[in-house]
Amino acid sequence: MNVVVDYELSIKAINIQERRKHMRKLKLVRIVKPELVAYLCHNDERLPDYRCGNPDCGYGVAEEYVACPYCGSELDWKRLDERSAEFKKLMENRKLKLVD
Repeated sequence: MNVVVDYELSIKAINIQERRKHMRKLKLVRIVKPELVAYLCHNDERLPDYRCGNPDCGYGVAEEYVACPYCGSELDWKRLDERSAEFKKLMENRKLKLVD
């Protein structure tokens, strides 16, 4: 009787190990939308300057990037935030100075 029980337990242990081998490992990725922080003018051409939308990062990113090279967050260019809150505030202040 003990031999049968031991055999069944060893079969279950092997099955669990086999399942673990075939399980997929999931990696959670933070998805952020890049923010437009400025325009750089070069030869009458306006070039946008973007930064990572991760609040812990904020480093500059290029339109060609799929993910931020600094923090690893995936960049969702479809949900691009055209202007960040700081950029909007700066532009509003600039308009007020030009009017005065």
